Amino acid sequence: MRYLSTFLLILACAAFSPVMSAQKGPYTYTVCVNWDRIDTLDTAFLRVSYRMFFPSATETDSTITDTRIVEIGPSLQKDYSQVAETADFSSRAIRDSGKPYPSCADDPANPFELYLSDNSITEVYKTDSPPGPILKWTETKEKQAWSLQPETATILGYTCQKAEAEFRGRTYTAWFTSQIPVDAGPYKFRGLPGLILKVEDSTGSYAWEADGIETGSWPIYEKKYLYQECSRKDAIKHIELMFIAPYKWLATLGITKIYRRDPVTKQLCELTEEEKSETYYYDPIEKEE
Repeated sequence: MRYLSTFLLILACAAFSPVMSAQKGPYTYTVCVNWDRIDTLDTAFLRVSYRMFFPSATETDSTITDTRIVEIGPSLQKDYSQVAETADFSSRAIRDSGKPYPSCADDPANPFELYLSDNSITEVYKTDSPPGPILKWTETKEKQAWSLQPETATILGYTCQKAEAEFRGRTYTAWFTSQIPVDAGPYKFRGLPGLILKVEDSTGSYAWEADGIETGSWPIYEKKYLYQECSRKDAIKHIELMFIAPYKWLATLGITKIYRRDPVTKQLCELTEEEKSETYYYDPIEKEE
């Protein structure tokens, strides 16, 4: 299998002037500035910063790091990429000042957001946009059956206990502290008698580790985009296609021609059939539907 290594220039054929954008891989975060409004959903009393480690889509045996923020309120928790959030707000400010804004963030990001209530999880996934849609779906909150272990460790000065669980195709080890007695953690990990400060899967592909904790008061908000509402099953299929067959994925969005810039001549060349068959490495967090 060949992984997509060239930078693609996408030419969208439409009734207006052609628009071109650079596609550098699903984790090169494309700035999104076109939200209609911002709604406050809850007020956080605790905010935790995690380093999230996950596989690169363009380099084998390589890991990417994203900074995730988990905001914890009385009735809602939100998990989002600080890299993506900073890029969106700073670019929106530049756009509103009438100046050109950057199309991509400086650092990679895993482009999902989570909103967790007592019984459900709403997930937002920003595909390589533009041209891709911003997917949004809601699923039932699935409890993890944690097995408590006797081992302890110290993380950020807190005494943590070990726990293990299976969740959607992976085996995880978590470290939680009862010194912060809230049912919270990164991603969708919940159900322990204390804040989860570290969790990783048995293969080493995915891991989260807290590197900062704040107490205070912050609005938990949602930026209202033009979402494409879908089911979790349909979202999984859409995202998988974006990774394993990016050319076919672009075709579903109405992209009829794709070009690359020749590194020697600097001229635009339409992709060959071989280049159209290239793909990204795909190893999703959740390995089962």
